[in-house]
Amino acid sequence: MNYADAERVAAVLNQAGGEEVGAAEEADLVVMLTCAIKQKAEDKVFSTLHNLKAAARKQKKDLKVVLTGCMVKKTSSRQTEKADPLLHRLKELDYTLRIEEVSQLAYLIDWAKENNTQNFWEICPHYHSPFQAIVPIQTGCDNFCTYCIVPFTRGREYSRPYAEIEKEVQLLAQKGVKEILLVGQNVNSYGKNWPELAKYWNPEAQKWEISESKTPFSILLTKLNAIPGIERIRFSSSNPHDMTEDIIETITSLAKIMPALHFALQSGDNEILKRMNRKHTYEEYREIVHKIRARKPDFAISTDIIVGFCGETEDQFQHTCQAIRELDVDLIYISPYSMRTGTPASKSLVDDIPAKVKNRRWHELNNILKEISQRKLATLIGTEQLVLIEKIVDGLAEGKTEHNRTCQFSAKEKQVGDIVKVKITKNTIWSLTGELI
Repeated sequence: MNYADAERVAAVLNQAGGEEVGAAEEADLVVMLTCAIKQKAEDKVFSTLHNLKAAARKQKKDLKVVLTGCMVKKTSSRQTEKADPLLHRLKELDYTLRIEEVSQLAYLIDWAKENNTQNFWEICPHYHSPFQAIVPIQTGCDNFCTYCIVPFTRGREYSRPYAEIEKEVQLLAQKGVKEILLVGQNVNSYGKNWPELAKYWNPEAQKWEISESKTPFSILLTKLNAIPGIERIRFSSSNPHDMTEDIIETITSLAKIMPALHFALQSGDNEILKRMNRKHTYEEYREIVHKIRARKPDFAISTDIIVGFCGETEDQFQHTCQAIRELDVDLIYISPYSMRTGTPASKSLVDDIPAKVKNRRWHELNNILKEISQRKLATLIGTEQLVLIEKIVDGLAEGKTEHNRTCQFSAKEKQVGDIVKVKITKNTIWSLTGELI
């Protein structure tokens, strides 16, 4: 989401006469797109801001820094009467910007005389890749997991209309884009707040109750699958509790939907899931994986796991380890739990798992993942994989397979953006090596 937002920030600054540079050290203005889902991410913002300003002072440069993204509550400068609290906390910070108000950025930093109030979605992004594009289809979140601050920073869910997304993807296809990544905090619930679909959404269970027709996300995927020129469609992220039968059918049957799904489990223990206010059980998650792989046995599954959540016992952690082995997942983003101020957990739960225990559990789970990953990648030796080349350095190409696995191979005569067939010859724990066919 931040990458997609950054492309709109770049578009606004380019239009105002700004010129993008290769490194922060060369810049007169730095815009930081922040994440607030973990305390570690917020701490990194503080240290990065300090380091940027310290380097600028050494160069005797008047560097201006803008903070936007999930940490910001109010668009403001140091002269704003009721400024964002961040400006009081961070003396080195110059401006804060609500990402929804990015059209006002040039005016905020005195690069424009008039304030622009253009709708966020009407800004044509400054795409950084000629063959891949990130397309936001939804913002906000209504799930209120106890560990997460996103609903309080990004706000409630909003879904862009079909036609608006179709038009953007059609224009991308005309420009030569081959792969699109649809992003939202919870893409499976895309369209749930549209008045005409209210009867199909169960607000208590926070899930679709559709049997006679398709969910909006399935309809959107079908529309985008039909656009000529687009060859690969990916999406992130999904929540298990509203992964409907029609979405499973759609993602396993449409030719352009890549066979790789990221959806968060967070824990393999049902008591912990309930404490997290997740709206699924482990058994429900497992059933979804089984249904997907019954249709496509090699479908890649990646997930998120939090270790050391409030009150997690050793037995409960071992339930997660057992779940990962049983699910045979391809990748896990593992996070040691960190308490976030302002979340429901910070008000009603105790962060009582020692850092050493969290660290040990992280490594134990990561070792299980290493075993699974190495075994699964080894089975691909001798197979042929389609790879989208993302970069070529000194004749060595690197890109992603359809299952979102990194692959390297020699390709001196090929171009970045080409989709090529590669025979896999060896593997590491996390990546593949092959020969161009």
